[in-house]
Amino acid sequence: MTQQEGIVRGDAHQKMGSAGFIIAAVLITIGNIWVATIDLSNPVAAQARMSSQLAILDTVTLMITIGWLAMLTGAAAVRRTIMGSGAEWATMGFYFLVAGTALWTAGMSLDISSSALISNWLSAPAGSKEAAHNLLNTLFPPGLGFGRGLFPLEILVNWLAIAFLSAGMARSGVYPRWLSWLGLILGVIGVLAGIVMTYIGREAIFTPFTVLAFATLLWILMCGVWMARRAW
Repeated sequence: MTQQEGIVRGDAHQKMGSAGFIIAAVLITIGNIWVATIDLSNPVAAQARMSSQLAILDTVTLMITIGWLAMLTGAAAVRRTIMGSGAEWATMGFYFLVAGTALWTAGMSLDISSSALISNWLSAPAGSKEAAHNLLNTLFPPGLGFGRGLFPLEILVNWLAIAFLSAGMARSGVYPRWLSWLGLILGVIGVLAGIVMTYIGREAIFTPFTVLAFATLLWILMCGVWMARRAW
């Protein structure tokens, strides 16, 4: 470990980074718990479920978006603590996370648009209800639509960012080896999951991906707690 490397107690940037990791883990976990209860293997039923819980859909969308933005704060703090051979890897991880967060924000904006279209359909007068429903299904057909193609790329880029960030952590003398290697393994698995989803969709591997997502969120939480114990 070089003299400049490490987490400095009281450093505001690193304190915010540790808080960012913890906030990200909590908000995204809460949002994903609701998402995990939706049966994506039945797109029509999934659309009906979201139609009956529009306020929850919008709230979950905001929580997950804010969570990924908070994750950026944590990644920036990790990059700040590494000045040796792992710095380039951590930097690439941060850049990929910026791109991944942008993709995820775009995906969440589609969910908000879908929610608005569902709301318009439900509140439309009898004479316009069919047209409103046709518009909904044209832009966001059950199981298809823009989000169907965007989601695999969101997963691929974000977990690639985690893999690079973890590789930087592993090459530094700052972070525990077990924490770094766990993040690297989760990142590689996530990249493979994103590639698979590109061809077969997320519905086919929704259950194993859910396990991966919650395992990754646990890793993010552990990173935040580990940093907080040294920064605060």
